[in-house]
Amino acid sequence: MPNKIDWSSLTHEKRIKILGETTVDTIVATYKIADSDDATFRQFIGRELKLWNPQNIASFKTAGEAPTKDVVLGAWRDLERSEALLELTDNSIDTWLRRKAVYPAKTASELNIYIDIDRATHQLTYEDNAGGVPEEKLENLVVPGHSDTQALSHTIGSYKTGGKKAIFRLAVAAQISTRYWSPSGSNDESISIHLDQAWINDSALYKFPYAQLKNKSVLEKGQTKFILQLREEPIGGPPWFTEPEKVENIKKEILQAYSLLLVRNPSIHIYFLDRTKSLEPVDMYSFSGSFAKGIDLRPQQVIFEFEMDYEGKKNPLSVEIVLGCRTTSGVKGGAPVGIDLYGNDRLFLGFDQSLFSPLLPQGNARNLVRGFVNIKGPNVFIPWDTHKRHLNIDRDIINILTKHPLIVELFSNWKRAYSDISLSEVSKIIKEPLPKPFDKTRSDLTIPHRTKVPLDPNKRRAVSLPKDIYVPKVKTSKRKNNNVAVRMQFTSNEARLIMGYYHIKGDLSSASGEIGASIKETVLKIVAKSK
Repeated sequence: MPNKIDWSSLTHEKRIKILGETTVDTIVATYKIADSDDATFRQFIGRELKLWNPQNIASFKTAGEAPTKDVVLGAWRDLERSEALLELTDNSIDTWLRRKAVYPAKTASELNIYIDIDRATHQLTYEDNAGGVPEEKLENLVVPGHSDTQALSHTIGSYKTGGKKAIFRLAVAAQISTRYWSPSGSNDESISIHLDQAWINDSALYKFPYAQLKNKSVLEKGQTKFILQLREEPIGGPPWFTEPEKVENIKKEILQAYSLLLVRNPSIHIYFLDRTKSLEPVDMYSFSGSFAKGIDLRPQQVIFEFEMDYEGKKNPLSVEIVLGCRTTSGVKGGAPVGIDLYGNDRLFLGFDQSLFSPLLPQGNARNLVRGFVNIKGPNVFIPWDTHKRHLNIDRDIINILTKHPLIVELFSNWKRAYSDISLSEVSKIIKEPLPKPFDKTRSDLTIPHRTKVPLDPNKRRAVSLPKDIYVPKVKTSKRKNNNVAVRMQFTSNEARLIMGYYHIKGDLSSASGEIGASIKETVLKIVAKSK
């Protein structure tokens, strides 16, 4: 039987022509989509026929002009200052890692990123030594859509607009200078790009002026420097960078986004407003290290390895899932709870409690949940949005993450442990922290239990985790139940007010247990004081 042709490899015009001139039976006999069976493909063709109405289509023509900067000009209004700096940082890290993999001898042994602000001139300087940009690729720094990043690149930048949005978000004018470190040694010039306010405000102007620097030595080989004339924010008020709280929040966002990456890549250094000391990664998880007879709540890492299809080809990727227990069941003061989501070690969604909600316990036991999911592989499979702050739930990988039996089983093991803990003396069982959060000998988090498991996305029956895989243990003792249930009811608005008062996050349906526990704690304190 001859191999069928991949339907997705055809152009849209070719597919419409086939749909308009060929019977469904012939199409199903001749073409296919990935690993779908004939019945599924037939249903798909039926939807295509209804959508495009190909029998009523004459010859195609094309329309459309070159895009303007309106999309990018508007995008900055939805970008936080910290996110703008993260976009620039993403680009630096991607460039350095890509060069290091191909030209290790022609790449800086350590990546240094510097972020400085001159309060006198209101200018922000962003600088890296990732390798520089050659003259023929200067558009990569300025024009949306121009980048060396491809869909199958293992990068943390993916939409080819991030650095450009950052310029518009932060600046009213910009000077970008770069000295490309040519692996072949063919050229060695320093180039300066000038983007004045008129250029930034002109939505139709993409051509930009640049010139060689007379003294190229002001830059080291491989160095790129952005000098951004900052926007006046807030208008008429003190500049944002003079307010310590706002500056500290940006630093916090940088550390949250890159702490895992910095731990695993100790040759990457980010200097924020201090050139003498780089930012140190922070412990984002504070996992319980409880380990005694009948109890083992130390964190677990399982790396699921599989393949996914893109444009007719299989591509290897992995999903790293790390689950553990918090050292406290309290959540006041914004203590982190829930599952973080990463793409290639870069955080894009923190403290999520909704995506994996069906796999997690309810009530107070949910406060014990802490961990992360890290998708590693081609950026096209990572379900982030253009700002890397939200989850794109329409990606195929979401179905694997939330419904594949192997992953569901892993979460079920921990769900039982969390529930068992909630039936015991919680604080005594979980309060013991790991001896150290980072294992510097292996440049990673301290995770005692590590396993790799192959996963077939299309095989969902008669599959289970290896029998010798670690399962968290909690020794519980049966106790006489001397509890008295007291029922309280609140309207939705009342419940939201209470959640705000206690700084409880999440949806109403999953927060009822935490609301009750918080009210109980408050009432008991009042009663104790009255005595």
